Amino acid sequence: MIDNNEIEKRLASALNAAAPDMLDDLMAELDLNEKPEPSMREKISDDEQDRYKKAVVRSKTFRTLISCAAAFILLVGGVTVWRNMNQKVLAVVDIDVNPSIELSINGKEKVVDVTAVNEDGKAILDGMDLKGSDIKTACNAIVGSMLTKGYLNDKSNSILLSVSSGDPSKGRAIETELSDGINSYMGSSPVTSAVLGQYVEDSDDLKGFAADNGISTGKAQLIRSLLKTGGTKMTEDSLLSLSTQELIVLGQERNVDGGTMHGEAYTGEYIGYERALAAALSHAGLDSSQVSGTEVEMDCENGVIVYEVEFKYSGQDYEYEINASTGEIMVSDVDVDDDQDDNDSDDDTDDDRDDADDDRDDADDDHDDHDDDND
Repeated sequence: MIDNNEIEKRLASALNAAAPDMLDDLMAELDLNEKPEPSMREKISDDEQDRYKKAVVRSKTFRTLISCAAAFILLVGGVTVWRNMNQKVLAVVDIDVNPSIELSINGKEKVVDVTAVNEDGKAILDGMDLKGSDIKTACNAIVGSMLTKGYLNDKSNSILLSVSSGDPSKGRAIETELSDGINSYMGSSPVTSAVLGQYVEDSDDLKGFAADNGISTGKAQLIRSLLKTGGTKMTEDSLLSLSTQELIVLGQERNVDGGTMHGEAYTGEYIGYERALAAALSHAGLDSSQVSGTEVEMDCENGVIVYEVEFKYSGQDYEYEINASTGEIMVSDVDVDDDQDDNDSDDDTDDDRDDADDDRDDADDDHDDHDDDND
């Protein structure tokens, strides 16, 4: 606790210029314990009394100003802290159909910034002010606008919802919440939708890839995930030319990892696995009962969705690439089955052994005949 002597020293230093010789009475005005001696007051002249009163007024004014200044500083500081807390980005949410839109949200899951990634995204955001909105409300508003403007329909029914955050556990929780919410919202629409939700690692490399190609980080993540599925024909360039619908169809057919799928992406524009196999067999002049090792999978060749068809027949490998939309045979190839070659070599070796055994048997028979003649 500060004692009276310390208070006196501080007051003397602060108010010396205003009333250097009125310290005792000023202390009395501030209701301190020590009071000036009555004899001192008797020695104060009228002029000094006036000076004292003015000093007290100035002191009160000074204290009032200090209090106001302190309150102002606290107010400004509080506003600054509040603003920083509410503007700090916790996660970035991407919504891709063909329009691509990016939303930044704070810790309260309120939208603090909205960006159209492409021209169609600008069309969706035209006239919409989403800043300050709850992210679930904002997502539903965007999806609703895509429905109204025809970007979402029965044939283009897929939505890619991606969330990136420096806090992976929080980011994944937001992704699950939002993809579930959009799926529920679309349940009341006439369009039977597919929603692919994914968490996106906060990576400078991925952000650079997205920026260089004018796509969202969510779409960039899906392309990178597809490349890991082992498709023999897929490249970054070929996948970049595909629509979000086509990418999600590929992800669905190739069981891409790292995503949560609600519903099924529309595949009615593709001929399907059975017709692709039938086209390849017809071209080879064979039927399914004659072949073995049959494999059919969806892939992407030079920006075109294809079915890769493979089977074996009579020691040969047959390989086909068939346009998934038209059924056109784009590539056909027949090679000697390496496994069959190995088997043939084994068969030749076995034949040589059999011939040698036969020769030995013949020699033994001749030897037996010779012994009989001698007898």
